Amino acid sequence: MDWKDVVAKVRKENPGLMLKDHLKMASKIYKPAEKAVEGAVKAVKNVAKKTAKVLKGGKKGKKSKSHKKRKGKKSKSRKAKKSKSHKKSKSHKKRKGKKSKGRK
Repeated sequence: MDWKDVVAKVRKENPGLMLKDHLKMASKIYKPAEKAVEGAVKAVKNVAKKTAKVLKGGKKGKKSKSHKKRKGKKSKSRKAKKSKSHKKSKSHKKRKGKKSKGRK
Protein backbone atom coordinates (compact mmCIF):
# COMPACT_ATOMS: atom_id res chain seq x y z
CA MET A 1 0.00 0.00 0.00
CA ASP A 2 1.14 3.49 -0.79
CA TRP A 3 1.20 6.28 1.83
CA LYS A 4 -1.62 8.15 0.10
CA ASP A 5 -3.79 5.02 0.10
CA VAL A 6 -3.25 4.53 3.84
CA VAL A 7 -4.13 8.15 4.62
CA ALA A 8 -7.28 7.90 2.46
CA LYS A 9 -8.33 4.70 4.22
CA VAL A 10 -7.85 6.30 7.68
CA ARG A 11 -9.81 9.41 6.63
CA LYS A 12 -12.74 7.26 5.47
CA GLU A 13 -12.78 5.30 8.74
CA ASN A 14 -12.56 8.43 10.95
CA PRO A 15 -14.32 11.35 9.18
CA GLY A 16 -14.72 13.60 12.25
CA LEU A 17 -11.02 14.01 13.05
CA MET A 18 -8.59 16.69 11.95
CA LEU A 19 -5.99 16.01 9.25
CA LYS A 20 -3.09 15.94 11.74
CA ASP A 21 -4.89 13.19 13.71
CA HIS A 22 -5.46 11.24 10.47
CA LEU A 23 -1.75 11.49 9.67
CA LYS A 24 -0.75 10.29 13.16
CA MET A 25 -3.02 7.26 12.87
CA ALA A 26 -1.80 6.53 9.36
CA SER A 27 1.83 6.67 10.49
CA LYS A 28 1.12 3.91 13.02
CA ILE A 29 -0.41 1.68 10.36
CA TYR A 30 1.85 2.39 7.38
CA LYS A 31 4.96 0.30 6.69
CA PRO A 32 7.19 1.09 3.73
CA ALA A 33 7.42 -1.71 1.16
CA GLU A 34 11.11 -2.43 1.84
CA LYS A 35 10.61 -2.89 5.59
CA ALA A 36 7.59 -5.08 5.04
CA VAL A 37 9.59 -7.34 2.72
CA GLU A 38 12.53 -7.45 5.16
CA GLY A 39 10.21 -8.55 7.97
CA ALA A 40 8.74 -11.30 5.82
CA VAL A 41 12.21 -12.52 4.80
CA LYS A 42 13.34 -12.66 8.46
CA ALA A 43 10.26 -14.67 9.38
CA VAL A 44 10.91 -17.17 6.58
CA LYS A 45 14.56 -17.55 7.63
CA ASN A 46 13.57 -18.21 11.25
CA VAL A 47 11.11 -20.90 10.17
CA ALA A 48 13.76 -22.49 7.94
CA LYS A 49 16.25 -22.63 10.84
CA LYS A 50 13.69 -24.22 13.16
CA THR A 51 12.71 -26.88 10.64
CA ALA A 52 16.38 -27.67 9.98
CA LYS A 53 16.95 -28.21 13.73
CA VAL A 54 13.92 -30.47 13.98
CA LEU A 55 15.09 -32.53 11.02
CA LYS A 56 18.57 -32.90 12.53
CA GLY A 57 17.23 -34.27 15.78
CA GLY A 58 16.08 -31.40 17.92
CA LYS A 59 17.87 -28.92 20.10
CA LYS A 60 21.22 -29.80 21.57
CA GLY A 61 21.96 -28.27 24.95
CA LYS A 62 24.89 -25.98 25.37
CA LYS A 63 27.83 -27.35 27.27
CA SER A 64 28.21 -25.71 30.63
CA LYS A 65 31.50 -24.11 31.48
CA SER A 66 33.56 -25.92 34.08
CA HIS A 67 34.22 -23.93 37.19
CA LYS A 68 37.87 -23.81 38.16
CA LYS A 69 38.78 -23.77 41.81
CA ARG A 70 40.97 -20.95 42.95
CA LYS A 71 44.36 -21.84 44.30
CA GLY A 72 45.32 -20.17 47.51
CA LYS A 73 46.25 -20.75 51.12
CA LYS A 74 44.45 -23.59 52.76
CA SER A 75 42.44 -22.56 55.76
CA LYS A 76 43.01 -24.34 59.03
CA SER A 77 40.33 -26.57 60.42
CA ARG A 78 38.11 -25.40 63.25
CA LYS A 79 39.73 -27.76 65.73
CA ALA A 80 43.18 -26.38 64.98
CA LYS A 81 41.94 -22.82 65.39
CA LYS A 82 40.18 -23.61 68.67
CA SER A 83 43.16 -25.41 70.14
CA LYS A 84 45.46 -22.47 69.33
CA SER A 85 43.12 -19.94 70.88
CA HIS A 86 42.65 -22.27 73.84
CA LYS A 87 46.41 -22.50 74.32
CA LYS A 88 46.75 -18.74 74.22
CA SER A 89 44.17 -18.29 76.94
CA LYS A 90 45.92 -20.85 79.21
CA SER A 91 49.33 -19.24 78.77
CA HIS A 92 47.76 -15.88 79.44
CA LYS A 93 46.30 -17.14 82.72
CA LYS A 94 49.66 -18.59 83.75
CA ARG A 95 51.37 -15.26 83.12
CA LYS A 96 48.82 -13.47 85.26
CA GLY A 97 49.38 -15.98 88.01
CA LYS A 98 53.16 -15.63 87.85
CA LYS A 99 53.03 -11.85 87.88
CA SER A 100 50.68 -11.75 90.82
CA LYS A 101 52.95 -14.10 92.80
CA GLY A 102 55.98 -12.00 92.04
CA ARG A 103 54.31 -8.81 93.22
CA LYS A 104 53.40 -10.13 96.64
